[in-house]
Order: sequence, then C-alpha cells, then structure tokens
Amino acid sequence: MLDKRSFSLLSNLCDLCPNGKYAILEEKDLMELFPKGEMDRETLKQNISFLTSRQLVGVKYAERGVYCLCVLPAGLSLLEKSREGKREKAGRVLFPLLFSFLGGFLGSLIAILLAAVMGWRLC
Repeated sequence: MLDKRSFSLLSNLCDLCPNGKYAILEEKDLMELFPKGEMDRETLKQNISFLTSRQLVGVKYAERGVYCLCVLPAGLSLLEKSREGKREKAGRVLFPLLFSFLGGFLGSLIAILLAAVMGWRLC
C-alpha cells in the first residue's frame, strides 16, 4: 500500500508522463507539485526509489537533479482502481440520499392525493 505522499507523486507523474511515455523532469519541478516544505530532495529520491522498487514507475536515468521517468502499467492500474473506488464511494452516498428524498416526496404526494379523494380538508 502506498502512503499519501507516494500516491500523490505517482498521480502527478501520471499527469506529467501521459500514456506511460518517458518524460524528462527536474527535481525542483517535481518538488513544486507539493505544498512548500512537504517534499525535499531526499524525500523525493526515497519516494521515487520506493515507486521504482514496487515496479510502478520506470527510471531510465537520474543524474544531477534530472530524472527520466514513466509510469508503468502497474502504476496506471493502481491509479485507475483508486479513481474507480472514489466514484463508487460517491455513489454510495448519493443514491441513498436521492432515494430517501424521492421516497419522502412520493409519500407526501400519495397522502395529499388520498386526502383529496376522500374529501378531507388539509387546511
């Protein structure tokens, strides 16, 4: 499982390296993708090494603060599963809310119609 920082780096690399193609990136540009102070050079190197060891990111070279990176199919698959999970979570919240609202509305409508048919005065 990836920690928050590694997952964020993988997601950013996916945006910077479309379709799994290699891209040449400078470490200062990669560090700017994170809030100030959250990612330093050593942490960036550790995260890239971690992603490489998990075969989520490919590294052609890493010299003098310049990286040639790509996101491997396993990394793309992990990101896609994560995005599907987020959509699924949104559906778990949205559908019950929608159906409870619809049920309350239809219940009130039926009560009003029955009262009208039976001749009861509502006000």
